[in-house]
Amino acid sequence: MEKQMGVNFKDRSNIYSRDDIYLLVFLNNEKVVQYAEIKRNQSDFSIDATEYITPSKALIKINRH
Repeated sequence: MEKQMGVNFKDRSNIYSRDDIYLLVFLNNEKVVQYAEIKRNQSDFSIDATEYITPSKALIKINRH
């Protein structure tokens, strides 16, 4: 995340050594304001019927209006 977005984030979840969670990190004005660990067996972050979020396609942008 630091490399891709230039944001400093102390990962307390150890996401790089886990495959049981999704880590959602919420930013406001380029600063981390919250993060959530979502269990993979209880959620589905599929893009369509054949594609899933992967580390190379892991950036989701939500604009609040």
